[in-house]
Amino acid sequence: MLNDSAEPLNCWDIKAVLDSGTAPKNDLYGLLYFHLLPQLEKFSACIHTEDLHFTLLSVDARTIAQALQNSVSKHGVTTFDRIDVSNLSDRFYVGVPEILRVISPLLKPRSENPHAALITLFLNYHAEVEQLLPQQAKSNLTKSILEAAKYLPVKPRRGHDDPALMKLITIQGFLKDSEKLWKYYQKDSMFEIAAELSGMEQREVGKIIAARPYRLKKEGGKGKVMEQIDLLQISGLNGSERYVEWVRAGG
Repeated sequence: MLNDSAEPLNCWDIKAVLDSGTAPKNDLYGLLYFHLLPQLEKFSACIHTEDLHFTLLSVDARTIAQALQNSVSKHGVTTFDRIDVSNLSDRFYVGVPEILRVISPLLKPRSENPHAALITLFLNYHAEVEQLLPQQAKSNLTKSILEAAKYLPVKPRRGHDDPALMKLITIQGFLKDSEKLWKYYQKDSMFEIAAELSGMEQREVGKIIAARPYRLKKEGGKGKVMEQIDLLQISGLNGSERYVEWVRAGG
């Protein structure tokens, strides 16, 4: 059970993977093996010592409550301490209002566990808002390109396919200011209204995972920034990913 003083956990760090084991530095799968092996061994030991049960359901997430009720004789569980819906919460998938309406009743009541939480992930909000606000998107693109230029050496342009130009276009995506986009996204996606209707509220500060665990940190100079961008590119992340934790209102 999570307590109020718990530190938010970060997702696995690509740098930690690169620093794992003795595999060659470019053997990412080999490094991932060394990184995960101790955790898998620990989990394997838990299977033999703890009372664990797994229930696998292949259903539309919006029907999960009924599916759990139909299979309750197998697992005997209908409410949970923690639910992670990944990025089903993106508005072009299921969206926050529907997720809160359907999934929040599956959390344990505050009387059973005041820390029971629903975790939502937002991967595409910046792209979605940029489609809704083309002028804002254009302004952000200009700013991020100018920002990216600070981290690359100045060289004469050698045509449309200039490698330096391609790199500039690539890294500007990691330097976008997503804060304004996020505030607009929350409002346009009716976070507050959806929370009120479902009896939920956002945690101001995450206790399970940081809101932006992959956020690009600009402290430390150009070298550190480019190192982070390289790691993000390897991982397939862009740094704007956001987690929101929801709990039952009233605490």
